[in-house]
Amino acid sequence: MMRSGHHAVLYWLFAQINHPIYFRDDVLCYKDERSLRDRGVVIGDKNISSILKTYIYNVEDIPINNIKSIRKKYKSILEIVPPERSRSILFVSEPFNMFSSRYRLFLRINKIREEEGERPFPDSRNTNGNSGVAWIDEGAVELWKMYAKEYLGHTNYLGDDLLKINYNKWFSNISYRKNISQNMNLKFSDKNLNYVPVNGHGSSFDVRTMNGKAQKMDVMNRWQRFAENDKFRKIFSDKELIDLSSEIYPKMTKKVIKEMRL
Repeated sequence: MMRSGHHAVLYWLFAQINHPIYFRDDVLCYKDERSLRDRGVVIGDKNISSILKTYIYNVEDIPINNIKSIRKKYKSILEIVPPERSRSILFVSEPFNMFSSRYRLFLRINKIREEEGERPFPDSRNTNGNSGVAWIDEGAVELWKMYAKEYLGHTNYLGDDLLKINYNKWFSNISYRKNISQNMNLKFSDKNLNYVPVNGHGSSFDVRTMNGKAQKMDVMNRWQRFAENDKFRKIFSDKELIDLSSEIYPKMTKKVIKEMRL
């Protein structure tokens, strides 16, 4: 999902791949051909002959329960070349800090729009052209639950060869990061661990002011900024969300429930 920390993890992975990568970010954010024209960038050596040795794309806020039909519908966008082999990665972040980052970015975008004399986006505006969910609406809550169930193995929409990455563990645990590298047959490196990508306007709270110092960002306590906000608190009235979060992030969930008096 958007603001799940997946850009940070991707750029960390890029530094461990020793050949050029063709990366296409948020590739289904448009409904038209702009997804083919505007979303690509070469990471590493710009030698055109080796660009497509590794092709990585990410999709954001897309429901996975109908992933087969989405892949079929957007095949020309997703598979610009037939892959010899492919691997799916599912990124999951706990809901408290993820939704605070989503809300923060939404407010920041509207502030910029107002400063430029444009009308602010309504709360109901979808996050991209294909998502069908807004930043912190009920649809986004349902989508997080869908991702959480896939992470826990309650569903199997993405197949048995799925690599599941828990952002919180990735951020805080070097052994967990080493296991990810090993799982992907990469030579482990934390070279890009402190890099803040430009994608998605950088960090919702720090933009790119902490580039080079990302590990010092207070990413586990962002929820505190909106702890008294009624719109933010409403998200966590969903019992199933809390149950799923408790299963994946027991300590974090218990702490937030206590401090937010949920």
